[in-house]
Amino acid sequence: MLAGVLHIAPYIYFERSLGLEYKDVHMTGAYDEDFYLALVNQARVGKSAFANPYTYENRDQGINFRYQILETLIGKIAHGLRLSMDAVALAVKFFSSAILFIILFVFGRSLTKSATGGVLAAVFVEFGNELARLELGPALSTIFHWQSSFNSFLFYDRPVYPSITAIFFFLALFMSWRLLENNKHLLALWLGVFIGLISYLYFYYWAFLIILISALLVIALIRKDYSLAKNYMLTIGIAVLASGPFLLNIYGTLGQAGADTANIAKNFIFTHRFIIEKVLLLPMAILGAIFVWFKHKSRTFPRQFIFLGAVLITGLLASNQQVITGMEVQQHHFHFMTNIPILLLFSGVFLWYLLNLLNRDIPMYRYVKVMTISFVIVAVIAHAVGVQASSYRYWDDEFVDRQRWAGAFSWLNEHTDKNDVVLANFEVSESVPVYTHNYVYGALHAMSYPVPIERLAHNYFTEIYLAGVRADNAREFMDVNRDKMGQYIFEGQYWRATCGSFGCFPDSWFEKLVSDYQTFVSKPFEEQLKKYRLDYVIWDTRRDPVWQLDKYKLPKQVFLQDDVVIYNLKP
Repeated sequence: MLAGVLHIAPYIYFERSLGLEYKDVHMTGAYDEDFYLALVNQARVGKSAFANPYTYENRDQGINFRYQILETLIGKIAHGLRLSMDAVALAVKFFSSAILFIILFVFGRSLTKSATGGVLAAVFVEFGNELARLELGPALSTIFHWQSSFNSFLFYDRPVYPSITAIFFFLALFMSWRLLENNKHLLALWLGVFIGLISYLYFYYWAFLIILISALLVIALIRKDYSLAKNYMLTIGIAVLASGPFLLNIYGTLGQAGADTANIAKNFIFTHRFIIEKVLLLPMAILGAIFVWFKHKSRTFPRQFIFLGAVLITGLLASNQQVITGMEVQQHHFHFMTNIPILLLFSGVFLWYLLNLLNRDIPMYRYVKVMTISFVIVAVIAHAVGVQASSYRYWDDEFVDRQRWAGAFSWLNEHTDKNDVVLANFEVSESVPVYTHNYVYGALHAMSYPVPIERLAHNYFTEIYLAGVRADNAREFMDVNRDKMGQYIFEGQYWRATCGSFGCFPDSWFEKLVSDYQTFVSKPFEEQLKKYRLDYVIWDTRRDPVWQLDKYKLPKQVFLQDDVVIYNLKP
């Protein structure tokens, strides 16, 4: 309960502090949260969460290797219970984080044979993620003073990925550990089914688990435990069989997008580079030292450390599978979703065993142990509170202002059709698919789907034209904003993975975009707007006074509230 409350506390506080001024626009401060909530809302309003929620012309084109099963389920439940999207976001964050803590506690207790060890492991994993990512020094101390520039809330605040999928991942890790510990044939069978299911939920967890079971199989063969090896082979066979449709789809993804089409599949780049996962080096070195010490003492190496060693090796192998396959598949997903969590899991379990190695004859042994564990738990939770508080401070003013959009969203839901398309600024365009049943003319996350680059460029051109960019200052503006432009148009992760930044796409593309924009501005703006379906325009006059839409020949104004105007462009 406390874990769940810690996750939702800033959002509840935000709603309560605004009182009647809160209009159900949720504080979506977690990274990419709008994207995942948009998928949930698709199912909530009766559309398919598997399809493109942004672009009308490409509305039926999904992503081959993404199965929005969880988003669909949540959306259907929300529809049945008549929940608003802010209620959905809060419910997902609370229940998923509470359940995750229970799974982590049970897993940690099984590894340490102690309830206190279970709490220690759960606290490390669920609340220590940001701690593992920060450099030591002033940046760390500011978190505890609630003065950090950190702005993404806790890692497991983000709905669905990883808040819900992590539950499946750690449950699968727990089952894998239990199989090593007890070697039950029935458990091997169900573990294979479960891993196969995970392939439809999140590719990176599935890949990690397949590699882990393979690593445990090799270890079983080295130890000549052939009965256990047979069970691991059974698990792998069933997992691969159960994930067959997924495997066929992911192979199809590789050829899904051509050179002139954006698509998240383009994040799969051809390379054989080796990636040094720094977060795994220290725990692997510590584990190696423990192994040498046990061997020196002629003592049996604990089975828990054999399992954790296999997990750490798996993290290294998963992050470098491209060395063999030649295909890098967004390695940062392994880094954040699997490798940092297993570092934290190892840290909690190792600390427990380290404290238990203390000589019981040492004066005040029990006091030292209790105080150390208490201090560590309090410090990690205090850090997590600091992350939430700092992120809240960062987003507070922004989302107070965003409450003004609620009236426009309500109007769209009451007066428009589900297939109607809305043009708005960058921020509103990301929120429209979350709170309404409409598509948008352009949005950052549209590039995740198979959409022609020409269309995404057109959307970007429309946005910057309204912002006042013209032919004479286009090159300078696009050069200064090259990173943002690259992310918007090219599914930016590809270029970041290839050469280090969203904006490191070839200069030939940059020159083409500058030239295309100069052609764009040479024609009447009203004519450009007719190139693709457009039914309504939302103008936030407070944020975008430079738009000056009242000077264009737009058919009629149908809504005005809180400095937000809606124009109806339908004939």
